[in-house]
Amino acid sequence: MPRATVRAAIVDYLLAASTTTPGLQVVGQVFAHPPLFTSEATFFQNSWSGKSQGALIYVFLEEQFEQRIRLIGNQLGGKMRTYKVKLICFLRSTLVNAQDVDAANDTFLDALVLAIQENRQPGGAGTVFQWGEGDEVGGIDIHVTAGWPRTIRAQIKQVYSVVEVLAIEMNT
Repeated sequence: MPRATVRAAIVDYLLAASTTTPGLQVVGQVFAHPPLFTSEATFFQNSWSGKSQGALIYVFLEEQFEQRIRLIGNQLGGKMRTYKVKLICFLRSTLVNAQDVDAANDTFLDALVLAIQENRQPGGAGTVFQWGEGDEVGGIDIHVTAGWPRTIRAQIKQVYSVVEVLAIEMNT
């Protein structure tokens, strides 16, 4: 299956989850690829009047591994393909206090992890066999790296975070 199909399944799933998962409503957009420039308005695309936070998620397929899982002669298949998926997240806030912005980022990241845990097969089993489960018992399933709130343009605070998961595709 092409990388584009796996990426699209993840993007579509996260966009849908942003409307149903408490704490993810701050997501303005989920991008399949990191753009060179993102308009400030995109952060708050789904906001209502007075909303103080907005977030963007960029889906980055960093690494891809393939391994044989069964022998089937000269036919296609019998492979497991693993993608190292990095969800690159930016949360922007108009809150003045950095501690409040950090707490808002915690709420956003917790919601994102919950959305991953709630559906192990974004796009269905035919697209992504599983994600957020790691590739070994006792291994790392979901890795979150949260950044430090910093002021940009002297008026808004931004937090950069990364959520890493493995997405596994089965081609049997």
